Amino acid sequence: MVVPSASVSLRCPMGSGRGQRTSSRLWPALLASLTLIAAYMNLLGCRGADEYHFAVPSGLISPDVAPTEDGRVYFLRNAFGELGSPAELWRTEVNKKAESMGAVDASALPCRSPFLYHLRKLPDGRLGATASCPGTPSSATYVTLTTAPGGVAAAPLAPLPDDDDVVWSDDGQSGWVTRNSAGCAGIAAMSRVGVQPFGSYTPSSLLPWNIDGDFFGPAKDDCTGRGRAAFPALTSDGEALLFLASPASAGVSPGGMGTGRDQKTWNLYRLALKSRSLATLATGLSQPTGMTAGDDGLILVCGMKDGRRGVWRIDTGSRKLELVKAGNFGPPILSPGHRSIIIVRYSSDDDPETGDTALVRFPIREN
Repeated sequence: MVVPSASVSLRCPMGSGRGQRTSSRLWPALLASLTLIAAYMNLLGCRGADEYHFAVPSGLISPDVAPTEDGRVYFLRNAFGELGSPAELWRTEVNKKAESMGAVDASALPCRSPFLYHLRKLPDGRLGATASCPGTPSSATYVTLTTAPGGVAAAPLAPLPDDDDVVWSDDGQSGWVTRNSAGCAGIAAMSRVGVQPFGSYTPSSLLPWNIDGDFFGPAKDDCTGRGRAAFPALTSDGEALLFLASPASAGVSPGGMGTGRDQKTWNLYRLALKSRSLATLATGLSQPTGMTAGDDGLILVCGMKDGRRGVWRIDTGSRKLELVKAGNFGPPILSPGHRSIIIVRYSSDDDPETGDTALVRFPIREN
C-alpha cells in the first residue's frame, strides 16, 4: 500500500443543539481512530512515503531491471542466492506478488543452462540480456528473451567476447558494449556481427588512452596504463553517447579486484556521434554503479559525490549535480514516461552493490 507523503490535521466540528447529542458519544472513538491514522501516515512520511517497494522473493536480485509499458517490471533473480549463480527471469508489478517466468529454453544457444546477466528492455520492446555458458566465456551471446506461458525462449542476437553489457541504438543494429571488471573498464562500438573499434574523438587530450583497449588489447593485457571508461547511455534523440570515465585511474595498478582504482574519481562525458566531438559535463564522481538518460536532457547517475552516495541528477545547462535520493543503489532505470526511477536498493551503505536487495520506485525529484 502506498500512502501519500502529506501532513494530516484533524478538525472536528464543535456544534451544539439536539442534532449533536445523538452522535456525541461517537466522537471520542472517531477522534482516536483518526489520530492513529494520522500518526501512521506521518510516520510513513518520515520514512519516505514517496518510495514504493515491490513484492519480490527473498534472495539476491541482479542490479539490472526492465520496466515495460504494461506496468510490469522484469528482473533476474539469482537461483542459488549469490551473485554469479544462474539467474531466473521474474516479473512483478504494483500491488502484486512477483512470479517466476519459468525455465529458459536455450535450445538455440551453445548450452542448455546459460548464465544470464545485464537485463534490458530493447528499443523494439523485447527483453535482452547477456547469456554465457558455465566455464566457456567465449560462448557469450547477446540474446532476446521472449516470454510465453510456461517459459522463456532465448534467441541469439549478437556474439560477445565476454560477459559484456550492451546499449543498443533505436535501429537495433548497432550500439555500445562495455566491460567493467577487476579494476579495468572499457567501451567499444557494437554491431550484430560483434565488437567494433570505439573510433576517434576530439579533443583526444580529454581521454588520452585507448578506450576500447580492454576489447582489442593483447590477451591478458595489463590495463594499468589506461584510465577507465564505462556505463554508456544514448541520449533520447540518439545523437550523442554519454559515458563515465576516470582519467585519474591511468597509471594506478588494478591489483586484486581493483580496490586501488576505486578511490579515483570519474567524470561524465558527452560524445556527439556525427562530429565525434567530446565534452565534459560533470566531474568528481566516485564508485558509480550506472547511468541513464531521458527526455529534455535528463541524466541520472548512481554513485558517490562529496561523500554522499545515491542517485544524482545532472543539469546539463549549469553542469550541477542534484541529489535525488540518498542510498546504495544499482543502475538507475527510468519508468515508461520518465516520471520515476525503478531501481535495486542494497541494504549496505559501505560499498556499491552489497547487502540484501530490494526493488523500489520513487519520483525523479524528491518532494
